[in-house]
Amino acid sequence: MIKLLANMDPELAHEILAAMSTKRHIQPASSPSCNEAAASSPSSATPNDNPAVQKWLDGLPSDPSDLYRVSKRPMPNLSVWKDWLHWSKTEALDVLASLDAKEHRYRQLGLQYHSISRGLRLQPTQPDRTAINHKVITRLMDILEKDTPRVRQAWFMPWHKASMFAAEIVKMVEEAHPLTTADSLMPVHKECQAHLCMATKFVHDIHRKIRGLEAMVEAVCMRSQRKGEEGTKVDLGKRWSREGEMFRVWIGTFPEIVEVPELKKLKMVDELAGEMCVIGVRKDVWWSKTARDGEIVAKDEGGMAFRLGGK
Repeated sequence: MIKLLANMDPELAHEILAAMSTKRHIQPASSPSCNEAAASSPSSATPNDNPAVQKWLDGLPSDPSDLYRVSKRPMPNLSVWKDWLHWSKTEALDVLASLDAKEHRYRQLGLQYHSISRGLRLQPTQPDRTAINHKVITRLMDILEKDTPRVRQAWFMPWHKASMFAAEIVKMVEEAHPLTTADSLMPVHKECQAHLCMATKFVHDIHRKIRGLEAMVEAVCMRSQRKGEEGTKVDLGKRWSREGEMFRVWIGTFPEIVEVPELKKLKMVDELAGEMCVIGVRKDVWWSKTARDGEIVAKDEGGMAFRLGGK
């Protein structure tokens, strides 16, 4: 009713209020029996007769000016800020888990690509086989045949950025545990949200890249098959074959390989190559464990750890 009157013409609203006030003071003619029945009705009881209503009334401000304005936002208390920070940490860990899933898919596609003979996957045209765009071949070589560490490859930059932003969120939330005021937690939450927004953006970029890689690898796989026959695969277990060598060069760019000392790399690459040839790509927590407990341990090509912001 109040909202309706507020939207009316002021003079009309004044007349309605005056009429309602007059009506409240005019008692309609009725028989005594009707008045007695109305007086005995429970609906005629005043709010003060109901303890619950009275308790609610007692809790209201004594003056309307003490109420908050509609445009004023309520301020969250300390427990709310802590809950929001916990949610930010959970989302950051989900980002890292998503990176693990994308890494697993990337390695599956790489294994599928390297299992095709080099001659079939690098020649744009082959007799009795589907032609393939030369740009697709070049792009696949850039992604799946380079020996350059990933931190120097632009295609993998979203992985590193998303990992660093997520790890920084985990670190900030852990460091915010001793804080005991809402004012001190507010800027932490604001920064966490900004980092989470960036991490999510990079995860979307990675998803788009993986979809594109799937399409390119599928194109190469299709042209490796003649109509009515199975695809031609090579034995990647042969270390000194051309395909086996390129397969191990690709494995050498994996983050867990780059981090180990040079003397141990060759043995570790051979072990991982043999495992992938037998059981395929096993699931792991490659990115989650590099940022566990908020510690950023991404390495550059020189083995030096670097943090968000390049420090």
